[in-house]
Amino acid sequence: MSAEMITGLMMGSLIVSIMIGYPIAYVMGGLGTIFGFLFIGKAFSGIFVLNTYSVFADYTLVAVLLFIFMGVVIEKSGLASKLYESMYYIFGRLRGGLAVAVLITCTIFAAATGVIGASVVTMGLLALPTMLKYNYGDFCDARQARRPKRWKEH
Repeated sequence: MSAEMITGLMMGSLIVSIMIGYPIAYVMGGLGTIFGFLFIGKAFSGIFVLNTYSVFADYTLVAVLLFIFMGVVIEKSGLASKLYESMYYIFGRLRGGLAVAVLITCTIFAAATGVIGASVVTMGLLALPTMLKYNYGDFCDARQARRPKRWKEH
């Protein structure tokens, strides 16, 4: 089977699985594993282990912990709440002004750090308390990001 055909099958499977409602992380991991074993064979397990080891041996992961620590320090010192309160006063006239300010801050912080996981955790630590204070509860609910709308919470 050609590489183009395999790519088309993977994309089609990805789109169908996401449209059915499966979580994206499980779909991508599962399809990668299934297609790897189907089209590469037994050598895929060795490739999988070596790639996993190379990811965990990378020194970039040390930066993730330091950025998270930086976010905790900024949040506990009260600097983040003062920053977002001032942004709320600047963008308060706009509908969803604080959300716009958080998105701009997230974009700048993600571009500056280069480590997406650290940016997500740090901005969650910094922005979530202020957004909850100003009644952005439904907007910044993590349950909305992890599940389709049709799933019910128990």
